[in-house]
Amino acid sequence: MALFILLGVLTFTCALYMRSLGYLTQIERNTRAACFADNVTGKLRRWAADEANFRAATWATFTNFTDPEFPGFQARVSSRAVDTMSPCTAQEDGRPPSRQVRMVATMKAADVEILWEGQALFSMTMLLREPKRLVRPGNPVVVEPVGGSPGLMAPDANKEYRAVIYDVNGEEINDVKFSWGVQPITGNATITTQTRDGLAATLTNVYILPPGNRQYTGGRCRVVATGTYFGQEYRGLSDEIELAKP
Repeated sequence: MALFILLGVLTFTCALYMRSLGYLTQIERNTRAACFADNVTGKLRRWAADEANFRAATWATFTNFTDPEFPGFQARVSSRAVDTMSPCTAQEDGRPPSRQVRMVATMKAADVEILWEGQALFSMTMLLREPKRLVRPGNPVVVEPVGGSPGLMAPDANKEYRAVIYDVNGEEINDVKFSWGVQPITGNATITTQTRDGLAATLTNVYILPPGNRQYTGGRCRVVATGTYFGQEYRGLSDEIELAKP
């Protein structure tokens, strides 16, 4: 009987020990998995900081990523374009879609899956912003009328203008918001509306003085668009605009 009881106690103790050892192994594996994931995301951020890497259609370098310092672990990374609201989803989500401000080209999502010996442990998603591009020197911002020159603008006539900023390769830099104004030359007009994304504004041939006096100066003016890219302001001017008087 005593031998039977002793055998039962030893069996229970061994089972408990093996279970505890399994828990400790799992904890250690999960800890190393977290360290491996941190290592992967750090290397991914540095790699994606190169413009050519970021803009690549596929990120083959990280399709099956391994590290000798973390044997048995593997990461699978896939990238996808994301339509991110700016400055935040909570602010923009309640607005009609036509009034929402979105970053449609300068953000990518990286989906990272961490595996241990081929078995998926967990996955996560990180957002990466397009690296800073070199801006075209001289005249990086182009301000143009939509649909061609307005010609001589009649009193109270409207004309929409759009602004684009270009890099050194002549490619458009997306998701730059502009503020708008008018530069008087021999006359003046008014920016009456501006899209929320800042990409376009409407010029009206009227000059409003407080408290709401409408004047028509005639003469000439320009539309001014100022955009901020990575903390640097860039300014562009339209061609001269002829304003008619009543």
